[in-house]
Amino acid sequence: MQSNVKITPMVQQYLEIKGQFLDALLLFRLGDFYEAFFDDAKLVSKTLQLVLTARNGIPMAGIPYHALDNYLKRLVEAGFKVAICDQMEDPALAKGIVRREVTRVVTPGTVIEENLVDMNSSNFLAAVWEDKDFFACLLDISTGESYVFVRNSWEQIVDLFQKRGITQLLVPEQQEWDLRSAPLKKRMPALFVEKLPDWYFHKEEAREQIKRFFKVSYLDYLELPTSAQTLYGAVLKYLENQYMTAVDHFRPPILVRDHTTLWMDFATIDHLNLIHRESGSAGTSLYDILNETATPMGSRLLKQWILFPLREVSEIEKRLDRIDALLAKPAKMESLKEILAGYFDLERIASRISYGKVNPKDLAGLRQSLFDITLLNEILTEYKDPKQVLPRPEGLPDLQNLLETAIKETPSRAVGEGEVIGEGFDPELDEIRELYLHSDNALRALEFQERERTGIGSLKVSYNSVFGYYIEVPKSQTSRVPPDYERRQTLVASERYMSPALKPLEEKLLNARERLAFLEKRAYLRLIELLKPFIPKIQAISERVAVLDVACALAFCALKRRFKRPSFSPDRILEIHQGRHPVIEQNQDFFIPNDLRLDKDHRFVILTGPNMAGKSTFLRQAAVIVVMAQMGCFVPVESAKVPIFDRIFTRIGARDDLSSGKSTFLVEMTETAAILNNATDRSLIILDEIGRGTSTYDGISIAWVVSEYILNAIGAYCVFATHYNELTELGSLYPGIHNFRIKVTEENGEVLFLYKVEEGAADRSYGIEVARIAGLPPEVIARANQVLETITAENRLESKVRVLGSSELEKMKQKLSRSKRVIRNQMSFFDKEDFST
Repeated sequence: MQSNVKITPMVQQYLEIKGQFLDALLLFRLGDFYEAFFDDAKLVSKTLQLVLTARNGIPMAGIPYHALDNYLKRLVEAGFKVAICDQMEDPALAKGIVRREVTRVVTPGTVIEENLVDMNSSNFLAAVWEDKDFFACLLDISTGESYVFVRNSWEQIVDLFQKRGITQLLVPEQQEWDLRSAPLKKRMPALFVEKLPDWYFHKEEAREQIKRFFKVSYLDYLELPTSAQTLYGAVLKYLENQYMTAVDHFRPPILVRDHTTLWMDFATIDHLNLIHRESGSAGTSLYDILNETATPMGSRLLKQWILFPLREVSEIEKRLDRIDALLAKPAKMESLKEILAGYFDLERIASRISYGKVNPKDLAGLRQSLFDITLLNEILTEYKDPKQVLPRPEGLPDLQNLLETAIKETPSRAVGEGEVIGEGFDPELDEIRELYLHSDNALRALEFQERERTGIGSLKVSYNSVFGYYIEVPKSQTSRVPPDYERRQTLVASERYMSPALKPLEEKLLNARERLAFLEKRAYLRLIELLKPFIPKIQAISERVAVLDVACALAFCALKRRFKRPSFSPDRILEIHQGRHPVIEQNQDFFIPNDLRLDKDHRFVILTGPNMAGKSTFLRQAAVIVVMAQMGCFVPVESAKVPIFDRIFTRIGARDDLSSGKSTFLVEMTETAAILNNATDRSLIILDEIGRGTSTYDGISIAWVVSEYILNAIGAYCVFATHYNELTELGSLYPGIHNFRIKVTEENGEVLFLYKVEEGAADRSYGIEVARIAGLPPEVIARANQVLETITAENRLESKVRVLGSSELEKMKQKLSRSKRVIRNQMSFFDKEDFST
């Protein structure tokens, strides 16, 4: 601190509070502004592009109190932790310095304000703990939902965080977590990581924290492992400290284990374009196509269904039954969607009630949404089995009556002007409001009287918070101003005055205004407290409405895009008849459907054919249809039979990771290794080229053995697209491998891609034709054809690339028939004697 700084009592108060929040920017309420001082002021000024001023040698930067949320959003997005210090008493009534306290600490994962969170996305705060397994806790402060995940590796936890797009991570204050956090920060640069002291993770204290929160004596009903309880209790304690009060709107955490959902890593979600990417254009993801939801909570739930498809057939069938029921009455479905479109974000309104941050518009929206429940119920009763569509929401007459009485029909956004709390809720407020309204009539009468007296027709009597009440006269009319007018303010085009008649009326009005503001704010705070016991019921309605909204959206998609209900195969048959890719079909004038069948005897498809002919689309299409089926959605097929998969893996495209020193080929091999080490015989594997980043011979060898390993050692279902036509010989070696190709025809010297998949192996890759389509110069294309003819004539590559002759194939078949099983560390290429010396 500089020596010329004057330490006033207010500065001393600031320094004492700042000392408790050294890791945060402190915004200190001072009149109509939130001020930052010293180094905080410099950071705020630079980040928000505000003028940096100084007083008594102290740097200052101020934010108007009414614009706090807008500036707060920018500070949080810039990665700052922000402590909000409010005035806890009326400065006019304070004896000495105004009492101030930090009422809230804001971080990316703890924001709840409407303009600080994405309406259609969750905003997850995550925490992690290790005890043999890894435990991750994800909570959305803005909705009250919470989850606990159990994973057996840190890599799976990192992948989970990427999938859910967490905004903040809490880690124990131990060096090993610094090492673990580093690669995560690399993948998610904007992630806010905060360390918690060890005492947060004290087992008994964490358990007691949960008991206090849920007001129970035992935790058995939560079915959380002990380590998960420790983690969840630590997060609740953290939130209590952030909000300086008990948090009480979270629903019991849902424990998510691997066996309950279809597992997909972040790369798979990205490769399949399941969720809209920030860099992508609208309509390019499965979420974009399916998102016909009408409510914010429905939109968020749909995203969750896509990211975490189910593995329990009975639960999937319930979702499909709901869609079937809606499709039976399309006209009623339209009516439901119209009503749902009027729903406000009940989940987040409930959370804002809990934190006392709910605004009048929210409460008016809640009231309207509760009224709409009656309309929903009227339509639902027309279904044969309404519960099949949605468990009927319970009526909430007490809550409805409270809101009808307490909130005006069209409340203003600001509390304290008498336009929020309705008549009858607070008799004392009603009385002062009536007085104030009559006083306002007196004000208008005075304005008329002064116009008559002065002859100034444009004279106005007005008010602002700085100068109070005043008479305003245009400068062109100031010569008519009576001598008893006292000038208060000079503006560019007018003068403002006080008059003997206005003075006593101003005192009366100011007293009434101040009293009105105090009483309405008091009544509003009382209303929030009365609403808090209703939070669980509001959340229950929100959940049901979200489920109905998603069901309507998926039913609408099925109707609009000719999706069909899938069936589920206990005998592990994947059979897709006339399958289509839902995203590509939407964005093209026409789409050629294709069939696919995989079963226990034919688990592996090798797909060959030229680029741009539809191989990648066919691969992705199969995986996307499985995802849609297991999330409980109709699918783009004529018919589909789907087994329940435990995991989907994809290895698609070529990219490097130069910042980590990884070449394209190393990245490809790392991704392939992850598949081989984690896939099971109930997994679906999608491979689009393997071994293309190295020499032809190395690449073929690797692709060959990976195929063999997946078929024989893992037993997973796999569709593998490749330009290595040599791999099609695997179909002769293994009955479980089938060869398919993209149909191509030539007419008048032109190559036509028919986008149709048929049995057989491609005999050419048509790479030069693709190069011509891409726009390579004609002379380059001509020369490439010459070189191709020369190579083909000399048979150079075929003589070298041929991997196995017929005698070797027969020998391998005999070896395989003698082998009872193939284990993962022994390939069928080799016998033990091959390694003997």
